Amino acid sequence: MSPFHELSIVIPVGKEETSVSKLLEQLKPRSSEVEIICVGVSEKPKELPPEIKWLKSEPGRAQQMNRGALEARGSFLWFLHADSEVAEIHFQEIEKAMKSHPDSLSFFTLAFQERHPGLFLNELGTRFRSRVLGLPFGDQGFLMSKQLFWKCGGYPENTAYGEDHLLVWKAKKTGIRLNPFSEKLKTSGRKYFKQGWLRTTFQHLFLTYLQVGRELVKKRKGKCAVAVFVKTPGLSPLKTRLAEGVGKARAEEFYLESVKEVERVLKSLEKDYQDFVPLWAVAEGEGMSHSLWNGFDRLFQGTGSLGDRLNQVYSTLIEKYEAVILIGADCPQIQKRQFLEAQRHLKNKNCGFVLGPAFDGGFYLFAGKNPIPKMIWTQVKYSQGTTLQELKLGLQNMGSIDFLGELRDVDNADDLLHYLERKTL
Repeated sequence: MSPFHELSIVIPVGKEETSVSKLLEQLKPRSSEVEIICVGVSEKPKELPPEIKWLKSEPGRAQQMNRGALEARGSFLWFLHADSEVAEIHFQEIEKAMKSHPDSLSFFTLAFQERHPGLFLNELGTRFRSRVLGLPFGDQGFLMSKQLFWKCGGYPENTAYGEDHLLVWKAKKTGIRLNPFSEKLKTSGRKYFKQGWLRTTFQHLFLTYLQVGRELVKKRKGKCAVAVFVKTPGLSPLKTRLAEGVGKARAEEFYLESVKEVERVLKSLEKDYQDFVPLWAVAEGEGMSHSLWNGFDRLFQGTGSLGDRLNQVYSTLIEKYEAVILIGADCPQIQKRQFLEAQRHLKNKNCGFVLGPAFDGGFYLFAGKNPIPKMIWTQVKYSQGTTLQELKLGLQNMGSIDFLGELRDVDNADDLLHYLERKTL
């Protein structure tokens, strides 16, 4: 069997991208062996060849490439920009790397299709940056195993630029070696002509080294953020399912008791173990200043579905902390040992995520140390008996998942009765 049956090519396609048809024509001789995935922000073009897989994604190159990687069947991923030029020699290099450097991030030497003195200088600068400084960019055609790609968390989606640079940075931190190809991969230099060579070159240099500076200082080394998802009384309905069984007043009373108990546990955790940083993740913008949340720092959950808000909080915190733990405020029986156990699992280099299973099929705790594509969060159906399994399925390609012991959070009258009975024992 051809080794290329294990290869998936992922091509992000911009809304007004016209050069992808040329690239697809160059890839056509290998289309019977290689899975070719185009990821756009619009519906599938009518003229797309039938052997090409088309996926629709949210706007953003990182989102598009992550979507393609999630759907790819190959064990190796080759990310190509739509304006790249591919020949048989590139497939020969890819085959060699798949066999001899499967645990590396491989990339080609950049060349421009157009001839221009300024672009020649850019080629020399790119060679220095990628080979000496170890900072190749996405137009150099990254090749990685799917396992390593997700070990790095995929392309970071919460950045306005430089998602390729940040992936390389994460790969190097993870211990993944870089493997440069001597063969050149040509790409278009049209943006240099459109925006001006000098302006575009200096803009790239400025943004790149600005990002390097941020990467060097942004992580609070060894710190683990613990974000508690909360709603503010008087601004959002509280424990609506519980209120159906015990009444609104009792449900709100329990919620406030639970918030105070969780706060007590986290203050004790913070005092005894200085590497934990508790925060309130507040559902309402206007609730951020409420006195109930004075005990810890606060951040806004954002808007949208629960999946959107989980993504917003997690992606914000994982940029600043080595690890992130998410919990709700409706599990007052949680103790310090669950947080310590989650942290212990995450310190194992093979563990990417930790889940605390809830009695009802959901989860009372989520912990992670790698970025997660938004799609993983938003494709889960929450408050269902299958919630935990759906999240587990989405994460399965991104790293090993460890589990804590099961707890029963309080969502309805039976849960409250169970909690109160156990509390009096």
